[in-house]
Amino acid sequence: MTVVRILALPLFCAYLAGCQTDSSASSGHLEVTIQNMMPEQVKPQLVNAMINEGGRLRNDSTYLVTFERPRGDAASAALIGALVSTEGVSAIERLAFSIAEARNGTRIVVDRYMVTVGSFGREDIRPANSFGLEPLQHVLDRVVGQIKT
Repeated sequence: MTVVRILALPLFCAYLAGCQTDSSASSGHLEVTIQNMMPEQVKPQLVNAMINEGGRLRNDSTYLVTFERPRGDAASAALIGALVSTEGVSAIERLAFSIAEARNGTRIVVDRYMVTVGSFGREDIRPANSFGLEPLQHVLDRVVGQIKT
């Protein structure tokens, strides 16, 4: 397995070098404000939009909704998991949406994490802007575009 990591690491690094990073608002995170809607109107639509995007609801609280979705197919998830963590057997993209009431609307802030799951179920969680993933701004724009105002 070590030989595979050594051979795959330069290819992986070259791939990441071509990826974009996401811009962020003054909070330091990507965010959007949906005008004239309260959080209780936005949240069910956000959940539905993320399910449409292939997400699986992991956590749901009043102000935070967390989704997971596989990082590509099983083979690429295993490769990413092995490269990112010495114990990783698969990789999962985790998206956390913070929802807050804002003046005249609802503010949504999103964070992305790459989670590698080890052979004994241990999670290694790291903030992720790229890791070969679609730019987070595109995901946020698409999800928000599904919310009906």
